[in-house]
Amino acid sequence: ASMKGDKAAQDKYIESLRNVDTNWYNLLFRNSFSQGHHLSLSGGSGKSTYYVALGLNDEDGMLIHNDYRRYNVNAKMTLTPTDWARIDVGMEAARQESKMPYSTVDPFYYAFFSNPYERAYNADGSYAADNTWFTLGYYNGRGAEQVMPKNGFNIIRELDSNYSKTANTNGTFRAQTDFRIIEPLHFVGLVSYSYSNNSTDKVIDKYSYSAFRDRLGSDDRSQTNLYGNISQNRTNRNSYVARGHFSFNKTFAETHTVNLLAGAELRGSGSNTIFTKRYNYDPKTGTTSLPQISGPQDEWLSEVEKLNGEYFSKTRYASFYASADYYLGKSIVLNASFRTDGSSRFPQESRFGFFPAASLAWIISNEKFFPKNDVVDELRFRVSAGQTGSMDGISNWAAMDLVSAGSSYNGVSGLAFSTPAQGLKWEVSTKYNFGVNTELFKGRMHVDFDYFHATTDDLLYQKPVIVTSGYTTLTSNIGSISNDGFELTVGGTPLKIGDFHLYLDANISYNKNKLTKLLDG
Repeated sequence: ASMKGDKAAQDKYIESLRNVDTNWYNLLFRNSFSQGHHLSLSGGSGKSTYYVALGLNDEDGMLIHNDYRRYNVNAKMTLTPTDWARIDVGMEAARQESKMPYSTVDPFYYAFFSNPYERAYNADGSYAADNTWFTLGYYNGRGAEQVMPKNGFNIIRELDSNYSKTANTNGTFRAQTDFRIIEPLHFVGLVSYSYSNNSTDKVIDKYSYSAFRDRLGSDDRSQTNLYGNISQNRTNRNSYVARGHFSFNKTFAETHTVNLLAGAELRGSGSNTIFTKRYNYDPKTGTTSLPQISGPQDEWLSEVEKLNGEYFSKTRYASFYASADYYLGKSIVLNASFRTDGSSRFPQESRFGFFPAASLAWIISNEKFFPKNDVVDELRFRVSAGQTGSMDGISNWAAMDLVSAGSSYNGVSGLAFSTPAQGLKWEVSTKYNFGVNTELFKGRMHVDFDYFHATTDDLLYQKPVIVTSGYTTLTSNIGSISNDGFELTVGGTPLKIGDFHLYLDANISYNKNKLTKLLDG
């Protein structure tokens, strides 16, 4: 009952607290304890080796009822059945289990600011209500009186009765091969699969303050219609990678070296999440039921519709690539490469992008005609040009027609239909670079210069659209930017005395960014 304005009741209550001195830190927290156990085995022969490791970690947290446990295994094996084949296989798996007590009031905050003259338990051992945590402001003339459960608020009841349990299982399996087909032709392959399963159960007891504040409709203004709830979340994720390439490396006539590489890679990932929240949960039987409608029916039904749901994601990615390197003695290096990348994020007609690159490095100081002297140790010229693609600015479903539930139209629930991004394509960056590197005075000094010009076209961004469409933005290729600049670095070691070296570097750079196109302009 309220004691506001009743001085006699207030004095009597204060007198009853005179001998109470509750140490909330001792009640809510404990010394944490952890232990770990690990076992590993290894061995093998001339054609095979193996390694296996097992682990167990157990931890009791500082907060009461908080605990964590982890199991893990790591195994790998290398096989060399012949001198032209090598096979590596391995797996990693782990499971984590945790339990965390739950309260809408932070236990750390409560232990620091709560009144020590509030009892944790009544004389009969039941939970004692905290009469000041939510009402002290009201008693002192600040704010309105809150509706509280008849049994009041007790932080220990919250932590004893409410909890969140999480279990996560994950693993990765992989196999890699290296076959020497006909020297110097090799094939290298890799296959990998990963998965993760996560489950969370959050249980709120019907007699807790947390449940009192988490009720449907206008029940949160009632002291009698009490019910708890359980929230459950299940998420499964998986991904795979399959990659293989052929490589060729050979030197001809001692001065001509060729490196060739060609391969492909496939990647995919998927996830599925199901969530539900059920009221009137009975932890003994597992049964649940919806409470009776309270408050405006449309608002109550809108809340109920959001209690359950499912969402999923799936992506696919493919790459085909090749590169060629040519070395002429120790002075010239030529490189040419390309890759074609495809992603399920883009519409079928623009799913793949082609990105070439080339570079030339000439170490002129290694040429026979370059005069040998004590000033220039190395002089190198570099030039390169290439393209790269990006899809970071879009979601997995940007190019598809989507339907989403739960939208509200003037207070009435309905479906929302999205507009697919028409003509969506890869964001492409093109960069040209010229550089000079010199090393002088037997390594005591160096001078490096780089000039670059880069452009990015078909920028992926959210384009504003008319709001009457039902949306405010649409993923689009909206513009282009350019970037020009240079950088000059001069450095060296002007002073060497025994083991004492003094290094100095000076740097100057210039960079100019320009937005060259935006939207349709």
